[in-house]
Amino acid sequence: MGFDDMKGGGVSENWCVIIQSYPPKLKKELAKRLVEIFDLEKKDAERTLGNTPLILVDSLSFATAARIKNYFSRVGATVETTNHDMIKKNCYQILWPEMPDLSFFLKEDQAEAGSRPAGTAAEAAPEPAKSPDKTSFSFLKKERENAPEKQESFSPPEPADQETEAVKEETVQEVPETPAVPTPSPDKESVWEKRAKELSERLAKIQSEKQQMKERLVREEEKMKQELQAKLAQERERNEKAEREKAALQESEAARSQQMLTDLEDRKAKEDALNRRVRELEEALSDKESELAKKEKSLANIAEKFSSDSSKVEELQRSLDEAAQAAAGLEREKVTLQEELAGQRNRLQELESQSAERESLADNLKTELETVRNRENELLQKVDLFQKRLHETEDALRGRDEELEKRDQALAGFEKEISQFVVQAEEFEGIRQEHAQFAKERATIRQDYEARFAEQEARIAKIEEEGRRYRSRMERKVAAATRELGEWVRGVEALRQGLQKLSMFIGSDAVTPDAGKKSPFRSLSGRTANSSEKPS
Repeated sequence: MGFDDMKGGGVSENWCVIIQSYPPKLKKELAKRLVEIFDLEKKDAERTLGNTPLILVDSLSFATAARIKNYFSRVGATVETTNHDMIKKNCYQILWPEMPDLSFFLKEDQAEAGSRPAGTAAEAAPEPAKSPDKTSFSFLKKERENAPEKQESFSPPEPADQETEAVKEETVQEVPETPAVPTPSPDKESVWEKRAKELSERLAKIQSEKQQMKERLVREEEKMKQELQAKLAQERERNEKAEREKAALQESEAARSQQMLTDLEDRKAKEDALNRRVRELEEALSDKESELAKKEKSLANIAEKFSSDSSKVEELQRSLDEAAQAAAGLEREKVTLQEELAGQRNRLQELESQSAERESLADNLKTELETVRNRENELLQKVDLFQKRLHETEDALRGRDEELEKRDQALAGFEKEISQFVVQAEEFEGIRQEHAQFAKERATIRQDYEARFAEQEARIAKIEEEGRRYRSRMERKVAAATRELGEWVRGVEALRQGLQKLSMFIGSDAVTPDAGKKSPFRSLSGRTANSSEKPS
């Protein structure tokens, strides 16, 4: 018997097995299982497993899909079953050239069933005596067996001749009292016709109830599975969307914060470098000015000494040359210093212009710094706001995670219920097979019943023919008795009229009537006698 042949009548065969996800370390193991079961190449199996969610096999019965799901779930993959077309459209699918051989999963289930303890299997097996179908069919069988006994115990009426004589005697005896003439009752259905109608109605009712129960069970399974798949898809979409939003928000906030920090650090570094350069230039300018003041002061001292000490000219004549030489040197130094001073002044002017530019730049930097600080404050406020929102989002996500855990638990409970439904469906399959056996027995019983029913119909037809003959004889006898009764009534009426005439005659005529006249009483009695002799 093939694996896909184990399907109940009316069960949907549009179920598929979807591999949602699996741990990376199990990819080789899953590929190995696919190679062993579906006879694929290892590279094709690994490349196929790289695309998830993946529809492994489609167009299956619910029981077959549940077996495949349980097998791959035990390996460690996240596997789902569904018959929803919208979910199938959003998944990758393996297009098989022909339906693969799924007998491997049947062998797995048989091996598991063989490995279970005998006591557990005995407890799990349903008791035949408690099956409602068995009870109803056994009850129907008993009624059909008892019905022929009732038919055989049915006694036909007495022969028509005896009943005719009895009715005739009663009619002759009760004519003076003029009773109501009994009429035969209308034709009614026979006992076997009623029994056959009751049995057919009961059988039709049992079959309709069984079909309704089967359809209701299938509808409930389909509806529950669709609801579970829809809820699971919605929850997964919500969870993935929330995770994507959270990751995008965190990345955008981190990028913005990092960019702002780098901009602030660059601007601070530039401002510090400009400040250090301005301080260095100011210090160099002050040093040059102090050196120039010292040299001018030394020249003034020398000039004063030269003018005040004229008496020492002679003494200083010798040193004059030296002084002249020194003066020439100083002049040269002065020229060089003046040149340096001019250069320093030029440089000072350049530095002043640079300082003005740097001051304007510093002002601009201060304004920019203020704007940056304002923006930093705003960004800090936004960061605080985003952190609050992030905390709120984390709380909401935590609540959703709790809800998802609860729903996962509920889904686990639903999966257990679905597995129970699968077991019930298998039990129902056994009941269906028993029903097929009972249907064969019912056909045998029906043939026996039809044979007996034909025999009883023949007997009933014979009894009806005898009843019809008896009824016709009774009708003729009743008609004769009615005519005789009419004659008696007319005779009695004539006798009453004669008596009235006689009483009138006696009252009006003499006491002794004429001997030559004929007595009306005698003539009336003779007429009555003649009328009584007419009907034969």
